[in-house]
Parts: sequence; structure tokens; C-alpha cells
Amino acid sequence: RITPGPLHTQAHIEALTQALVETWKALGLPFSGLVLDLQERTRPERRLQA
Repeated sequence: RITPGPLHTQAHIEALTQALVETWKALGLPFSGLVLDLQERTRPERRLQA
């Protein structure tokens, strides 16, 4: 379980996301149902407030 807190910046979240993607790829895990498409991820109401 991963829970971002109020002290985590957008940069922290982006670094974690990249690390998770790299790990998923290295382990050959499926992304199906796990990753939102780019348009969905960048909608303003979906962004976490830093």
C-alpha cells in the first residue's frame, strides 16, 4: 500500500510513479487496468495538491 502524505511534493509522486513503472516492467507484470491513459492522468481534478 502506498499513501502519499501532505509533505510529498509533485516531484516525489512523479519519482515514485517512474520507479513503479520501471519495477513493473522489470518484473514483466501487466499494466492492464493499472495505468490511466495520459489524458485521464493530466485532468486537473485528478491531480494531487502539493
